[in-house]
Amino acid sequence: MDVCLLVLSVALVLALVVRIAPVFVAKQNLDVFADELVRTAEINGRVGSATNAKAADLRRKQGLTRIFHGATPAKSSSATR
Repeated sequence: MDVCLLVLSVALVLALVVRIAPVFVAKQNLDVFADELVRTAEINGRVGSATNAKAADLRRKQGLTRIFHGATPAKSSSATR
């Protein structure tokens, strides 16, 4: 009975770790992304084409995609003419 309870407890703990671990990995990836992007901005002294290129490169390397929740930004009326 005690062995069964121990095995069940270990299985539940392992299931919890497997379920929660990806959250920590994603947070670490986003931290690295932000740190590298800030470093690029600091080196260049401004936010511009270099930071945009670095962000695109990091997105490609880390497999990140933009996900918009809610309404998408409206296009300006001059763009639709």
